[in-house]
Amino acid sequence: MNALTGMSAGRKWGVGSTVLALLALIVLAVIVTGHAAPTSAGHVAVNGSSPTAATIPPTSSPGSLAAEQQSELEQSINRLRAVPPVQPATSARYAAVSAQARQQPDLYAAAFVRQLMTQDYRTDRKQLLAWVQSESAQSTDPLVVGLTPVDLRGRMAVASVQDGVNGPAPVPTQSDWADLARRQGHTTVQIQRVIEPEPWASAVANGQITDPGVTARQVDADVTLQTTDQGKATAVHYSVALVVNLEGPPVRGGYGFVTAITYNVAAVG
Repeated sequence: MNALTGMSAGRKWGVGSTVLALLALIVLAVIVTGHAAPTSAGHVAVNGSSPTAATIPPTSSPGSLAAEQQSELEQSINRLRAVPPVQPATSARYAAVSAQARQQPDLYAAAFVRQLMTQDYRTDRKQLLAWVQSESAQSTDPLVVGLTPVDLRGRMAVASVQDGVNGPAPVPTQSDWADLARRQGHTTVQIQRVIEPEPWASAVANGQITDPGVTARQVDADVTLQTTDQGKATAVHYSVALVVNLEGPPVRGGYGFVTAITYNVAAVG
């Protein structure tokens, strides 16, 4: 399923509804409606473009999980392990986010999402994934990395933008990308707003985030998908809400992308 085909389709980085039982054991915040992955940070919920308040539960270890939960965890880790390693690279199409934008989380989130969602399907999909990897950063916060094995944390960024288990993902699958390429597909993006989700801000205020460099932002954008079918050009407009984790000062000199948390897309007009 490609990133911009679902009407009111929601994507959450996760493995299924039973993961709700894992949230109280593994990740930072309970997502009131939806799913989250035990190997990543299912911190905040997006319903359309509005974050949902969450209760902050304790974390746990793999040994305390029930058999079904352990199975879900193993499936999630295996899926992450199956993601091929990507070498970081920029290109003329996908340039590095500017040094100026890296100094402020709102500016970085807007720049990153604008470039991530500005997709030209007539180019190689690998270029976009290489760019995502070049922008990747890692957090040390236990409530951000969850139970992700240390050796797999470097794959979290790229995996989170293309794993659409529960719906569309920001980056279409290779087959969907190829189909859009045959239709001369490409997208344009207008950023509407960038906010810090309230549950995340509350967790920070309550001292529940130990990594001083990690933060979260929700980016709302209008995305236009342009294609040509049988010689006829068409344009379809979508409203997108993407919540991301970032890592930046004082841990790093500038902000980078840790993982996509939730992704929602709906056709408009």
